[in-house]
Amino acid sequence: RLLTGQIEGEGEVRLGSGVSLGYFDQTQSNLHMQKTVLSEVWDDFPSMSQSEIRSALAAFLFRGEEVSKPVSMLSGGERARVAILKLMLTRANLLLLDEPTNHLDIASREALEQALLDYEGTLLMVSHDRYFINKLADRVVAFRNGAFVEIAGNYDDYLAWSAEQAPSAGGKTALSTAKGEDYRAQKEARSKLRRAQGTVRRYEEELEQISSRIQKIDELLSLEEVAADYEKLMALSAERQKLEDTQAEQMERWAEAMTELERIEQTKAR
Repeated sequence: RLLTGQIEGEGEVRLGSGVSLGYFDQTQSNLHMQKTVLSEVWDDFPSMSQSEIRSALAAFLFRGEEVSKPVSMLSGGERARVAILKLMLTRANLLLLDEPTNHLDIASREALEQALLDYEGTLLMVSHDRYFINKLADRVVAFRNGAFVEIAGNYDDYLAWSAEQAPSAGGKTALSTAKGEDYRAQKEARSKLRRAQGTVRRYEEELEQISSRIQKIDELLSLEEVAADYEKLMALSAERQKLEDTQAEQMERWAEAMTELERIEQTKAR
């Protein structure tokens, strides 16, 4: 809340140029209890189509009739999923997450973890969930002896670092330059790999959706009532042709993304 300016304290908070801040409040105070899940998200992002909103909701485990449930009827974990989805759709490049896994079941946590692994911006998280920290963090900030230190890696790396460190004069400990440089190189490599994996996964999901729609159109075209309706027949045929063209383009992009992913994986292996 200090970083977002909701409360005041000593010191100063300065955001870098171009930083767009997003904040996940574990109380989910930005949700409207009277709205449905679909309208809660769509009302905030009216430029998106209903299909795009439904696809985003599906990624956060809201499918079919579940999108018509009132927010007031959702569990704490379900409300957290809605709040985090809205945050992800803002395209903020810095997310502040306050205990994001609280109340989440295993499936919900896995959906959140995958969304955050695909996220290309910066995450600043406060969490008591060691598994979550290990899965996502590449830097840990620890408060020790009245000062804070930054440790490259996740929570297990912090525990290992903590066990082998002896506090220096004044209680402050610093990373060596070599370790800091190694951390930055590892962070950049992990970031490139995650981005490449996310790109491939998105193309595969889009291709699957296109294939499913083509199959559905083929089923419709086989119906006698559709064959007898010239306008509907032409509209479905035109849509199918457009989908095939898009499918071919996406296949080329997927192939390029797979080539890039394989290159990054081979570089990492060396």
